[in-house]
Amino acid sequence: MGISLISLVVVLGVLIFVHEAGHFLVARFFGVGVEKFSLGFGPRIFGKTVGRTDYRISAIPLGGFVKMVGEDPDSDLPPEDLPVSFTHKNVYKRMAIVAAGPVFNLLLAVFIFLVFFAIVGVDDIRSVVKNVAKESPAARAGFQLEDRIVAINSRDTESWYDIKKAVTNSAGASLLFTVERDGELFDIKAAPVLETTRDILGDEV
Repeated sequence: MGISLISLVVVLGVLIFVHEAGHFLVARFFGVGVEKFSLGFGPRIFGKTVGRTDYRISAIPLGGFVKMVGEDPDSDLPPEDLPVSFTHKNVYKRMAIVAAGPVFNLLLAVFIFLVFFAIVGVDDIRSVVKNVAKESPAARAGFQLEDRIVAINSRDTESWYDIKKAVTNSAGASLLFTVERDGELFDIKAAPVLETTRDILGDEV
């Protein structure tokens, strides 16, 4: 539970921070003044003011926020702030600033997937055995490297997705695997074994 809560805080914090960073960067690009750019919410812990922007770390680590000059249309601004006021920018610039948050979240998702697939890769979609762990149900049943699983319980398997689905749905019951080895077909009977592990958020699965 503790790990899951920490993971939730980290994930939400990153998502909201990137979202607000999108607003901040595009606002600055269009010449909008930014009064505060905060990592976290609540009371200011520490930070540094550069120009008119207070870059701060706040007490509650759940994302962040951006406070732009003139973002409240009812606020009274001194004349010198009108050129850098969000409200006084044209509608297209304001639309771009507002849209920047979701766009940056989308770019973050694309970046994470690119990094994930670059590091981890994807499974070979062909239903060919590439590894047989010692003392595993597969090893005891007689599976060998380069065996191609063509069917499970007489249902054709096109890829590892089909195999994973059949094994997951078996609830530990024995399955009849039709295997092609050296051009010959034969059957192997094997019973999957339930294993418990933890996912990326620390939850038991």
